[in-house]
Amino acid sequence: MKKMKMPPVVNVIVPSAEEWSELGRLQGVIECKRCGTTIEKPTYNQLYCSKKCANNYGEVDVVCRYCGITFKSGGRVGQKNRYCCEEHKKAAYKEKSGFIGITKKKCPICNRTFEGSSKRIYCSDLCSYTANNRRHRDKLPPIIKKKGRCKKCNSVFEKKNSRQIYCSVDCQMSDRNRKKTKKRCRHCKRWFFGTPRQVYDSKECYTVHNNILEKAKKPVYKRKCRECGEKFTTTNKTKLTCSKECNNSYQGKRRKRMKNGKRVYV
Repeated sequence: MKKMKMPPVVNVIVPSAEEWSELGRLQGVIECKRCGTTIEKPTYNQLYCSKKCANNYGEVDVVCRYCGITFKSGGRVGQKNRYCCEEHKKAAYKEKSGFIGITKKKCPICNRTFEGSSKRIYCSDLCSYTANNRRHRDKLPPIIKKKGRCKKCNSVFEKKNSRQIYCSVDCQMSDRNRKKTKKRCRHCKRWFFGTPRQVYDSKECYTVHNNILEKAKKPVYKRKCRECGEKFTTTNKTKLTCSKECNNSYQGKRRKRMKNGKRVYV
């Protein structure tokens, strides 16, 4: 005979008061924590029936810091109002910041009269920026300017940078014109007055002459046009036709042959 297996022993636990409330939540009925009204089908972690009950929880008698009147501050724990209204709140903040009122003042930068609060010093943002720049400029160490002698007029002047040679633009231009001599342009062979480094009469001569030199350096290829059969010369290795018209017609024929399925290259 086989032995019968005994069922496991189950310890019966009686639920506490908090657990009974959770059981009530599971059943779909709960009481409001403030007013005691029944809530049917409460949401997860719901404790109050409405927002008024939730916000008025923890009402305390508070004395206003501005006028001294006692009032009830609503709100949750840790959210207590310090002032009875917003006007008293603004007035208290103004007193703390030292606000006296709007008065007439004189700007220390531009000497213009304007209306402003007790903290305001300058009439505009531009004046405040200039004052700030002056403050920082005074903190910087003084710049020692070096003196030099002009190359043209031999007068002493303060240098703006280490490379400065002339005291003014007039001395610079007159000294440059003095060095100009009569020369002949490399491209157009025309006579002109220029500096020692100047070789061409104008920018046009410079560009044209350089283009000619560049073309002369490149190798020239003699070829026969694939479309019309005329002979032509080019500096491009890949060029096969003499003009754009020949190139268009040649490329069109090549595409037609590729469409028909014949892989023939002319």
